[in-house]
Amino acid sequence: MGQAADALVRCLDHDRQEVVEQAAAALATPALRTDLLYARATLMSLAGAIVDNALDGVVAPLIPLWPGDE
Repeated sequence: MGQAADALVRCLDHDRQEVVEQAAAALATPALRTDLLYARATLMSLAGAIVDNALDGVVAPLIPLWPGDE
């Protein structure tokens, strides 16, 4: 697991649902999907449900990082 994926996986345990949703959406990309699958095994209820949705393709739109990133 790379540093970026590791940081995103740690965000799956965050208290704010929005953070978990954004991390799951980012990890659902093809390059990081395997990391999301491994992380799913240790998650509890809400985060687990969000990750399950992300694995099924139901993700929150990623927030643009800078103006014009659409």
